[in-house]
Amino acid sequence: MNLNNKTRKLIPLTAMLVGVVLAVIRIFVILGNAVADDADPSYYYVDANGSALVLAIVTAVLCAIAAVLTFLASKNTDGASSRLTRPASLFALCMAPALVLSALSYCYVDGGITVFTALLILTSLLSAVGFGMLSRDILKYKSIAYAVTVLSATAFYLVRILYDFVRQTAAPLDCSGGYHFISLIAVMLFFMHEARCAAKIPQKGLYLVFGTLVLVTLPIFTLPAITVYFTSGYGTVQTVITSICDIIAYGYIAVRLWLSFGSNVATE
Repeated sequence: MNLNNKTRKLIPLTAMLVGVVLAVIRIFVILGNAVADDADPSYYYVDANGSALVLAIVTAVLCAIAAVLTFLASKNTDGASSRLTRPASLFALCMAPALVLSALSYCYVDGGITVFTALLILTSLLSAVGFGMLSRDILKYKSIAYAVTVLSATAFYLVRILYDFVRQTAAPLDCSGGYHFISLIAVMLFFMHEARCAAKIPQKGLYLVFGTLVLVTLPIFTLPAITVYFTSGYGTVQTVITSICDIIAYGYIAVRLWLSFGSNVATE
């Protein structure tokens, strides 16, 4: 698909818009259909045979369309951009405390340090140092040091996925598992491919595809999680904290995609 820079840049913007619209729809679906658990009011469920099911199907179809269009549009881009703009620098700076705060929130839930939380803290600290250096232009995008930074972020999200899966299976906190895990997996795979780009062994199609899927799926979990907590009391403080931290990562990924979709083949 031969698209110019301006047209390609519409892809991440459209993905963001779709994600926010789906998130708003899901907020109304939850508020209109949620039933709280008698034993634990932080847990709720939604009838899977009604509007929630329709929303899930629509989301899956839109994700598939976004993935195909992104992959086709990636053929005349150079993959990950190496430009450090002011928005990218700002989000990189915010990523540092966000990752650490997200890790520490798990310590609060567990009441101390466990194997999972220790791994979360370690990987978040490694990532935080790298993102902090990147924001000050001490560390460059296409370098082994940056590859280590985003690999640490990849490991952080991998541990989070495993931890949340175990916790969700043992004691589910809300009726959001599918959206939650799909968005976290997309974030993890984006950072993994960001590391490949930094190490100069890119798979630019997959890099842009996973980034676009982050823009579509992450708001569908995070925005409703924050909204329903403050409006209806569903969920936990820890879910709100991690959702806010994930939104910061969302902003960083959105800027990276915006720059990357504007890069031409062999220009960087």
